[in-house]
Amino acid sequence: MTARFATPARGRLALVALVVAWLSAPTDAPAWEPETTHPGLTERAALHSELHRHLRDYVGVPRGLYEALIVPPDDAPELFKTFSAMNPTHGYVPDTRGQMRALRWLSVGSVVADIPAAHAQQHFYDPLTKVGLVNESRGSWLKRSRQFVESVTLGTALFTDNRMPATEWLDHVDNPLSLNGFWDQYQRALTSPNPGERSRALAGALVAAGGILHLLQDMGSPSHVRGDAAAHFDPIGNSSRDVGSRFERLAALVYGRLGIPAPAVSDDALRDARERAEADGILQFFTNDNHTGLADRTSERWFSAYTLPKSANIYAGMRAEAINATLAASLARPLPAIPSVPAWGIDFDAARRGRGRLENTDGVCMANYQLSDNSRLSWRLDDPCVNEQLAAILPEVTAYSSELINWLFRGRFDLAPTDPNSAASAQGRFTGTIAGTGIGAGTLAVYWDDEYGVRQPMAAPVELPKGAPVGTVMAHIPSPPENATAVVLVFVGKDRSGHPLISVGHLGL
Repeated sequence: MTARFATPARGRLALVALVVAWLSAPTDAPAWEPETTHPGLTERAALHSELHRHLRDYVGVPRGLYEALIVPPDDAPELFKTFSAMNPTHGYVPDTRGQMRALRWLSVGSVVADIPAAHAQQHFYDPLTKVGLVNESRGSWLKRSRQFVESVTLGTALFTDNRMPATEWLDHVDNPLSLNGFWDQYQRALTSPNPGERSRALAGALVAAGGILHLLQDMGSPSHVRGDAAAHFDPIGNSSRDVGSRFERLAALVYGRLGIPAPAVSDDALRDARERAEADGILQFFTNDNHTGLADRTSERWFSAYTLPKSANIYAGMRAEAINATLAASLARPLPAIPSVPAWGIDFDAARRGRGRLENTDGVCMANYQLSDNSRLSWRLDDPCVNEQLAAILPEVTAYSSELINWLFRGRFDLAPTDPNSAASAQGRFTGTIAGTGIGAGTLAVYWDDEYGVRQPMAAPVELPKGAPVGTVMAHIPSPPENATAVVLVFVGKDRSGHPLISVGHLGL
């Protein structure tokens, strides 16, 4: 039986093309720290999503997120070369057979999405200007010098002229972890003949999903959505090469990987983004006209290191109108706005001691301010203030990530055998209902698995027009062979709103 499980060259190349586009990891990358925060956010989101149940009940993977998936090292030598540079104790390095749990393959995608380093420049999106990273956001001559040194050290360009917003990078042909790559691997994971190939493809789909999550998670970092690349090249350690975002380094130091907070959103923003995504696609989680995308919310609610208000002269005897006009003129961007005086009272005593703080309506620190002897009001973000922000931001990033996972794997069918004594038995041996998002136009195919797990078509694929009921197809499904161990229903096409959709139903016999 070994020959039946040989890996087709096409399948190997597809997995390599998807997963192994990154050969060497940089020491620093402009994103939440990939060794800790990104995998922590991804794993926490996955555990709060429906992915475990989806894999177990609809894909037919018995242990769900804890199923061992194997990518043989010989099939992806460069991938395993990359793994050799990673710390095995981090939990996302497979064993010598190439085996790792499904949850860890998802984590890997969120770890390697910044490799090569130039890919990290595509992870910016400013909802105010609708663009990605621009040269003006890279900071002073000193910061640009650090960027040049980092590029030379890494042997790769950190910033190139081929830059685009994260919303475009999501499905760009140069993105090895693109949305299109996810759909391709996920389809292979459901329809490939042998179980080994399906296991490899499912690992590839999870890696791609992890990369997509990484991109969304960066929309929860204020510098990524406020045109502030300069924030990622501050010195944050003793080494001359230890530069990066102090904001994101603090997230790694305070929460690590295992301490990422559970998902939480304090209002209806996520529900609105989810409903919009159902109608208008995945980009609604990033940004939308109702300002409930993660990039919208982060950009409008939080300052970043170099988009704080500018210093301004504020005197104790100034009239409220003059103070408000001065503060409004000091803003680098319209939002977040500084509340008007006297609704927001400047604490001059605390400001003179360097302890003034601006809070939002939830009492979370938004920025610190201080007043010099010559009445110059200046702004900064100190570590305690950043820690308060992280406690508010990270649960929201996790919540959006969890909902994005549910969107990717939203297509499901509930399959059941027909009661032979019922009138419905005349309509076919199986019944099926749509459990997830409604299907649109596409191809519906039925497969059966033999005792070795080999998957074969059970009937000719059916082309469905938009809105066709699944029941019309179920009536044409023939009885599977006696040695069949499962029946699998796979739809590949569009949802009712015209966005890509793969739906699956699995029935063990």
